[in-house]
Amino acid sequence: MDDTHNPADIPAPGSYHWTPTLQRAFLEHLAATGSVKIAAVRVSMSPSAVYQLRQRAEGAAFHLGCSAAPRRC
Repeated sequence: MDDTHNPADIPAPGSYHWTPTLQRAFLEHLAATGSVKIAAVRVSMSPSAVYQLRQRAEGAAFHLGCSAAPRRC
């Protein structure tokens, strides 16, 4: 039996990317806490990832959601 494993065969966790579900969860935490840092940590993302997504074209809806939050990101 061969017990060698290639790390490249292990898929990356989905949390490395902003999915619609992850964006919604972040916005819910942002609304509840008023803190970008706390909301980002709760969805296992960094605050800088939040700001990066807001600047990208595919983050346009996310940007609107952030702008509508009581404490804007």
